[in-house]
Amino acid sequence: MHVITGKGCDRYIDLGFPEYRQGVEYDGREHHGRPEDRMHDHARRAALRDMGWNVLVCTQAGVLIDPGVFLRQLLGRLSERGWDPGRTRMAVIRRNIDRIEALRKRERQNRARGDLV
Repeated sequence: MHVITGKGCDRYIDLGFPEYRQGVEYDGREHHGRPEDRMHDHARRAALRDMGWNVLVCTQAGVLIDPGVFLRQLLGRLSERGWDPGRTRMAVIRRNIDRIEALRKRERQNRARGDLV
């Protein structure tokens, strides 16, 4: 997502919810492993924070291995910033996150037993 700072500088964020100024950044090894990459990310995220954005940083391990934690963090941050899907929809979202967590747990257990490759 393209964001323009108050100083006219272009900033980019991987996933953004502009009405709540909530962003999500994915830090993969291929583009964020070198010290200069991390310095660039730090400066870019600082500029976004100066504009009132909150940036949630996730990694492959966090999203793929334990997506429930990531999803609950994002849900919490959006809620803190005023997002309100209503009680019924929020219950559905939370049940879906619970299902994802249960599925991942079963996959890990099966992998530990050697049932999955």
